[in-house]
Amino acid sequence: MAGAMRGAMRALELVHVAGRCSYAEGLGLQRAAMNAKLAALREGHEMPRDRLFLLEHEPVYTLGRSADVANVLSGVADGGFDLVRVDRGGEVTFHGPGQIVGYPVLDLRAHTKDLHWYMRQVEEVIIATLATYGLEGSRKEEYTGVWVDDAKVCAIGLNASRWITSHGFALNVTTDLEAFSRIVPCGIDDPALSVTSIEALLGSGVAAPSRMEVQERLVKEFMRIFTYDRLRLTKSHAAPVESEIKTIR
Repeated sequence: MAGAMRGAMRALELVHVAGRCSYAEGLGLQRAAMNAKLAALREGHEMPRDRLFLLEHEPVYTLGRSADVANVLSGVADGGFDLVRVDRGGEVTFHGPGQIVGYPVLDLRAHTKDLHWYMRQVEEVIIATLATYGLEGSRKEEYTGVWVDDAKVCAIGLNASRWITSHGFALNVTTDLEAFSRIVPCGIDDPALSVTSIEALLGSGVAAPSRMEVQERLVKEFMRIFTYDRLRLTKSHAAPVESEIKTIR
């Protein structure tokens, strides 16, 4: 059954969200896609195609379901930033301008029913994307995300229900790294480790790539690593689902 599904489900729908959107809007989009898949599974209908939502959030700090609020420093509240508790794994992180935030809504029954495998595949997409810029991304055994040396360039926090995935990754392209000074990023309180961006890694002598340029490369690697052979592009304007958001302030 799994082999047949792998052969049949080769199309990926890329949903590009125009402009910056709030966290509630992004959550609304992925929840609608996830619920459509869960309904098809429950009712025995044809499964909607896998989707990858790519967007850029307005500035917001998010906490995973079991994250420690102590990792949020005073600068978040003092600066008037939103702090949101969400149903993903991981600790506190920042989303904002200059990031590519990706929410894959996939049916892992058509790939591999293994969340560790899925995490490794998402990491590999980012590592392969960085390699196109001559940057050597890697994993750290004790931490999630993708790193270049001792600096994290991409945070990853995933969730799944009945093998339907949600949440995803945040890749720093030209992100203002000062935003991470207001938190203990991903709960990692180690002065030897830091947060970085593609722009910072390339250095001042190299023009920083645009989000859209990096996004194009990322989509190509996503399709290759998850073995899709067809891509459908959809442009979307997000719609908020405020009832799904728990703002802690």
